[in-house]
Amino acid sequence: MSGSLFGTQCFQGMVNHDVGHMIMAFNPEFFMEKKKFQERLEQLVGEIRSAKPIEGRTVYLPGELEFLTERDSNESGVPIDERSVEKLLALADNQNISFPPEI
Repeated sequence: MSGSLFGTQCFQGMVNHDVGHMIMAFNPEFFMEKKKFQERLEQLVGEIRSAKPIEGRTVYLPGELEFLTERDSNESGVPIDERSVEKLLALADNQNISFPPEI
């Protein structure tokens, strides 16, 4: 619907990927009672949770991995590689910013 590339046509170049997205939201109660929708959703989640993982990998629901990553980052901080830390320290030094900052 966006007119962009799709499927295996995407990501053929290193710069312009020409990827588009379409997001649609709807009220499930337009189609069925809320209780029935919740029951069906719980059944679907149960089926996904009970799916046999491929090659021992964990099966996640859509958005679950991102939720877990955000939760871990909020609890433990955002992981950052040593090279990035070195660049940030050099930038702080270049800008005469003490590190760690004095509080």
